[in-house]
Amino acid sequence: MRSRLRYAHIRSSEEWVETIGDAYMVASGLPIRNGSRHAGEIALMSLELLSGCGTFKIRHMPDVPLRLRIGLHTAFRIHISQPFKELLDTIGGYTTEYRGTVELEGGIEMNSYWLQNSKDFHKPLPTPPPLTGGANHG
Repeated sequence: MRSRLRYAHIRSSEEWVETIGDAYMVASGLPIRNGSRHAGEIALMSLELLSGCGTFKIRHMPDVPLRLRIGLHTAFRIHISQPFKELLDTIGGYTTEYRGTVELEGGIEMNSYWLQNSKDFHKPLPTPPPLTGGANHG
C-alpha cells in the first residue's frame, strides 16, 4: 500500500507528511499554490488509494480486506460527530454549529457539527471560507 501511496503522490503535485503510526496527512497546493486544482488532485489520489484496497492483501491476514479511512476538507473547519459534541456539551463552554447529517455504514444517519470555539480558547481563528452552493462540506 505504501508503494501505491507513493505512486499516487508522484502522479500529482501533492505534498504529504507521514504522521503518527500508519496515518498520513496529505496536502495539495503547498508549498506552491495551485489554485483550485488541489481539490481535484486530492480527490484523484484518494480514489487511487481506495482502488488499491480492492486488490491489496494483508500478508498475515489475506482474507481480511484492507480498509482505509479517507477524509477530505478545505481549511479552517473542524468537523465533529454527534457523540463528540455531546461530550463537549457535558464539559461546557464550547461553541458548535450544526453541519447536517452524515450517512454512516448501514444507512444510519448521524448529526454532525462544526466546532467553532471555546470559552477557554483566546487566540484568533481564521474565518472559514463560505460554503458554496448550499453545500455542507468543509
